[in-house]
Amino acid sequence: MMTTPDITVVTPSYRNDFELAVDLCRSLDAHFQARFDHVLIVPRRDLALFSRLASTHRRVLTKEDVLRSHGFRKLPTPTRVRIPGLVELKFREQWWCAGAGRVSGWVVQQIIKLSAPDFTAAPVLLFIDSDVFFFKDFDATRLYSGDFVKLHRYATGSELASHQAWYQTALRLLGVTRDAPPMMNYIGSLVAWRRDVLLALRLRLEAVNGQAWRLVIARCRTISEYILYGAYCSAVAPQGTGHVFEDLRLAHALWTPGTEADIPAVAAAVRDEHVAIHVQSTMPLTIVRRRALIGAILAELQPAPVRDTAGAAA
Repeated sequence: MMTTPDITVVTPSYRNDFELAVDLCRSLDAHFQARFDHVLIVPRRDLALFSRLASTHRRVLTKEDVLRSHGFRKLPTPTRVRIPGLVELKFREQWWCAGAGRVSGWVVQQIIKLSAPDFTAAPVLLFIDSDVFFFKDFDATRLYSGDFVKLHRYATGSELASHQAWYQTALRLLGVTRDAPPMMNYIGSLVAWRRDVLLALRLRLEAVNGQAWRLVIARCRTISEYILYGAYCSAVAPQGTGHVFEDLRLAHALWTPGTEADIPAVAAAVRDEHVAIHVQSTMPLTIVRRRALIGAILAELQPAPVRDTAGAAA
């Protein structure tokens, strides 16, 4: 019988990001220092592919299985329409749920994360995207401050119209009508939640809105699960969540839109507290170029050899 892990790492992914997930899993296994398990959540059509990554501490679940218990069914709509030489259109997958109607793949991805207590009993949930790569050992005790779990929070981005809209949606769903704290940003590459707090958040959604939490979320057109969770912790139960707020940027994010990067500049931006590099999957890089880019950054981070007065390496 497997004991309950201290932390469950949750990674939604799909076939286009498989090689990224391979690198994440290898780096996670090499550097993550905690009693953890890792749950990959992928479309059913990708299950056989991702099952190669399963291990004694890594499970692969399908989105369909996670969502079926909540009444969601995937619609047989195309995600890509291509006429060679003329047009190529991509569409988000569409789902259906009685009581909510059609639900976009964007919202479904957030419902999957909010469903985490249904597939793990670990007290701490750590969400890591498949385009993250660990390059140094990470002692997971850094996620804690005493008995409190650090919740990633910072101000940058809080002025964006999209983030403000997500925050207003969160406040409405949580029933916060006045005296709300200023909007803060809770989105990140490695974000830790408490399972008990997430369960309390789901109950709050149901109490305020009078229907199952999944329907509350499914009816939204614009929402961020990270900002929803952060708003709950800051505006609803700031003293009782077992969290402490901290700007906990454990990964250096690389968002450069081009295929080239200023390696020395990128390496110079990596701070001592960074344990991972987040090369955003939307960057137009082949897996070969991506791995070469990460390798070049890591090589730049290595200390230069000490040389004696004769110029030879010591």
